[in-house]
Amino acid sequence: MIFIYEYVEQVEELFKKLPVSKNNKKVKEAILAEIVNDYYELKKENMDEEHIKIFKEKHEWIENLNFNDAMMFGVSIDGMTLSEGVEFDTSGQGCKSDRNYQLLEELCDISLCYERRKEDFEFNCSVKFVIFALDKCRDYFGSIEGYCNIEELDVPIGYVRRDGYYGRIANNFKDFLELAVFYPYWNKVIKLERMRIEYSLDKLEQEWIINIPDFYKKQKELSDVLKLNRNEKSIATLFDNLRMESDFFVCVI
Repeated sequence: MIFIYEYVEQVEELFKKLPVSKNNKKVKEAILAEIVNDYYELKKENMDEEHIKIFKEKHEWIENLNFNDAMMFGVSIDGMTLSEGVEFDTSGQGCKSDRNYQLLEELCDISLCYERRKEDFEFNCSVKFVIFALDKCRDYFGSIEGYCNIEELDVPIGYVRRDGYYGRIANNFKDFLELAVFYPYWNKVIKLERMRIEYSLDKLEQEWIINIPDFYKKQKELSDVLKLNRNEKSIATLFDNLRMESDFFVCVI
């Protein structure tokens, strides 16, 4: 049975690189079930070299399949196709010593240098959602329907919490950074609005910065490097995004 492990490992490695979605899990399970069933059928008949050769020829496509093939053409098993779903962009993991990344986490509670954990929750998404950051509660920030960077102005940003709350929160990555850097308490604003409790942005800001030494000095340092400006309409734009009709839907697996 040694040779069958090679196919199982190849399938497992492939799906580690693919987006996390309920549909993709079903495809993986179907592929693995097919491999195991074919193996036991082979075992019932004959394990000679000729039959093993037939088995390998049938599953040769697995050996030749790679990540790019799967994303470009899809893999269909019994009517199920790999879906785009949720993807994790872990490119920030190698930047833990980067000053800007550190400031973003200290000032705004946004970690671009996260590592996935077993306890992280999983969910399905109606469109491609590329997770690029987590907050201290390990809730997700991600770009909707594409990868984002500070120069890309047409890829909106979404937020997904483990309590089931989610939504589009910014028009693009730069808008998101300006919201996070200059209004790091934006999440508290959303909660207060939902509860219909009056609040003061100035008071929320003072509550946020009370335990962060030299907050404004660090804020200026970060905003200067990233070329961000305080936008007085950031909070209003946040709620415009949350109220916007969107194809971005999330459900827990």
